[in-house]
Amino acid sequence: MATFGEGEGERLTLQYPKPLPMRLDRWLVSQRPEQSRARIQKFIDAGFVRVNGVTGRAKTPLRPGDEVQLWMPPPEPLPYLKAEPIPLDVLYEDAHLIVINKPAGLTVHPAPGNKDGTLVNGLLHHCRIGAAAAPDTDAYRQP
Repeated sequence: MATFGEGEGERLTLQYPKPLPMRLDRWLVSQRPEQSRARIQKFIDAGFVRVNGVTGRAKTPLRPGDEVQLWMPPPEPLPYLKAEPIPLDVLYEDAHLIVINKPAGLTVHPAPGNKDGTLVNGLLHHCRIGAAAAPDTDAYRQP
């Protein structure tokens, strides 16, 4: 895994504004609600969070004015995701959004014991996204 701030990723600098101390992990989750607390804790454990220039720990208490730097590397590739030609009932699609009428019984994403034949596999094929697109396809769209 990369070190803090190296390579691709998103680097954020935040300032803790509250008058009372709060745990670093809890505050970061409140600032980045699209990230789960477990994911934020993984960033902290990997050394991707600094408080006033020092590598933070999940239970680090933040104090007013503390500067928090968070570096979020891009997601790891998932090589087991394979594009599959699954018929999809597409209700609407543009460059940023696709609306699907998902039939009952179609599994949404791969999981143990169910690695293929899912909606995600069908969407990867339909959208021709990155390396997961069908190998015989020339057109690739990046998310």
